Amino acid sequence: MIEAYTKQLNRRFIWGLTLCGDAVRVYSIFNDHLLASRDMKLTEVDGRAKLIQLLVNWSFCEDHRLGYDPTMTWLPKL
Repeated sequence: MIEAYTKQLNRRFIWGLTLCGDAVRVYSIFNDHLLASRDMKLTEVDGRAKLIQLLVNWSFCEDHRLGYDPTMTWLPKL
């Protein structure tokens, strides 16, 4: 995770997923804390639906919802 912050300096947080057996968990990883979702069970219809909904929503997200800081801009002359 440190690599993402060092290579993308305009990051506020990073999204992450873990898959353990039949359970998926989503994480928001900040530089000073971590938020985790409840398990989404892939063996259950509701769990699969939540995961699909999450992936579809990520595909349509604006950059600031994906963790990029819109207040940071690059100065090309520096």
